[in-house]
Amino acid sequence: MAAQTIEVPDDAQLTQYGEAIGGSPGFRNRLRAEVGETEVSLMLGRVDPLAAAMLVTHTPSAFAVVRHCTAGGLRSRGFVVRHTPSPTNGLHVSVSAPTAGPAPAVWDDRLADLFDEALAGEFPAP
Repeated sequence: MAAQTIEVPDDAQLTQYGEAIGGSPGFRNRLRAEVGETEVSLMLGRVDPLAAAMLVTHTPSAFAVVRHCTAGGLRSRGFVVRHTPSPTNGLHVSVSAPTAGPAPAVWDDRLADLFDEALAGEFPAP
């Protein structure tokens, strides 16, 4: 049975998973065009680094890091935010570029900066 999708409200907190290895900040801020990506993945809710690692890689990682934003913060910068659960991750959210006519805009440096800006905010733990 397919996982049920929900409408993601603007005030929903979202989490991005990354791995800080070798001095890198650990987070992607653009599509990996070479593998055909059309969206960047986040998770619904405020997920801690270990739980995020288990959801994404199914393995605990000492290098796991997370950052948070709201769906509204991304939408206010033009991004499209959709709940796209998978069989192994019911919290999966897809973030895609704003549409430019019939096709999504090119995810360029400007969009990468806007994406990082949306994820720069920090929220107090509930």
